[in-house]
Amino acid sequence: MKNIKIVEGSYQVSFSMKNKRHGRSRSTSVGTYGNIKDAIEIRDFVTDLKSKSKILIKYNTLKLVNEKRKEMGYHPLRNSQSSNKLNV
Repeated sequence: MKNIKIVEGSYQVSFSMKNKRHGRSRSTSVGTYGNIKDAIEIRDFVTDLKSKSKILIKYNTLKLVNEKRKEMGYHPLRNSQSSNKLNV
């Protein structure tokens, strides 16, 4: 499946994102999920964001993904700068 890899029995969702508007794109994980349903839901969420903005900026995207993960009952991502803001 596109953007979903199986890693040690769980499903990792990753996308190519830019650190800055004109920066270089790198693959960034948007979470590891225990079941395929949650992984597909996050993948579809990020794909929808990408179709709206055409370019995924890491900070903005991870901030929105953390809000979605919070709604789904998951903890914020560790590798995002916005995780401290959501824990307040």
